[in-house]
Amino acid sequence: MMDRMMLRAAKESENTPEAYNTNASPKKAMWQELIGAMEDPTAGMSEAERQEYGRRIEQKMKAGKKLTAKELSYLRIHNPELYKIAVRVETSRKTLRQRLKTCKSKQEVHSVVQGQLSVLRSMKGDPAREYMAAMMQREISEFKKSSVYAKLPLKTEQGDKKMKKVLYTVESEDEEDIYSRAVFFGSLQLQCDELSQMTDAVMEF
Repeated sequence: MMDRMMLRAAKESENTPEAYNTNASPKKAMWQELIGAMEDPTAGMSEAERQEYGRRIEQKMKAGKKLTAKELSYLRIHNPELYKIAVRVETSRKTLRQRLKTCKSKQEVHSVVQGQLSVLRSMKGDPAREYMAAMMQREISEFKKSSVYAKLPLKTEQGDKKMKKVLYTVESEDEEDIYSRAVFFGSLQLQCDELSQMTDAVMEF
């Protein structure tokens, strides 16, 4: 009879607020383990499989690719330091995409690229620099290949003019305008090449 009463009391205690008290270390550990198993995408994997999963995530970051929620969850649990870097990279990716998306001309894209180069130069010695450079290179490269970029005017002023009704057609451009376009695109390509070279240099370390 006494054993039944003790068993009943033990079961009831598990449903009381005290059961979730941080001082109850055994129960706290049990709940943490349970929650961790639910969030960890490698739960149930062998140690070798888990390490391989982590290696693939790091390679993905070095390639500048966006991580999934599960991959971020893995880093948070198993590699906190790399997780902090990943969060910084993904936050910067979101900001960069938004900036590129709001550009109204190729000239503005050029300014964004220059800004990203300045950011990388200021990150010398930062462990996140390699991953940040790879992300920037990938995002800028993909944006330049998009139809959105292709449709952008050379300068914002030209974009404004397209919004107005044009009553005549310009059949030819003067040589100075053609030269200006060539210089601009050459400068833009140089900036992108510099970003690519900087990325390669960072990855060699």
